[in-house]
Amino acid sequence: MHPTLRKRAQTWRRGVYKQTVQTISLPPLRRKWVLYACGAPPDLILHHTKRNTEYQLVPPKFADEVTVSEMFDPAKFTECIGKEEHFLDFCDFFEQALEKYGYEEVLQKFLVGDNEIAKNIFPRMYHG
Repeated sequence: MHPTLRKRAQTWRRGVYKQTVQTISLPPLRRKWVLYACGAPPDLILHHTKRNTEYQLVPPKFADEVTVSEMFDPAKFTECIGKEEHFLDFCDFFEQALEKYGYEEVLQKFLVGDNEIAKNIFPRMYHG
């Protein structure tokens, strides 16, 4: 084994890697490369890869067209707000609303207007 690699492996075995991993605040893919560059053993890189997949969202397949068409009803729209499973439905809904009404009316109705939907959505832009 190359002396540099041997030294890195010994450093990882001593537990110094724990401090390094805890202080890394990078996206998961970059974190893997940092671990690799620091000489982390493959099992440790795999461990952190599995740990990161626990909180990553599974990408949804398609928007539900029935739900999208129902969202033009304010009651259904309000019912869907805040639910992750409707993310793509909202994307399609707003694309259709922009085509149908234009951006001025969509902004007025769904963001800055004086109605319940706008009062519900506007704070979510800042608070999530």
